[in-house]
Amino acid sequence: MPGNAGARISIETFSGGIESVFPITLQPGARSRGTKRMEFSLGNAGDNGARVIAETFSGDIYLERAGSTP
Repeated sequence: MPGNAGARISIETFSGGIESVFPITLQPGARSRGTKRMEFSLGNAGDNGARVIAETFSGDIYLERAGSTP
């Protein structure tokens, strides 16, 4: 994702991990559960901003800046 990305993000994994190089702001009422589910905002998401949804059963989810490697 671009370093100045503004988006509302929803991620979920059953047995994988979640990592982010971006500072994360959790939405009110959002929390991690047994299935590792989170919703948060990056940058200036706003009501009309981008919406990103990522789900996996056993894979890891990485949120990285464009051009970086895990």
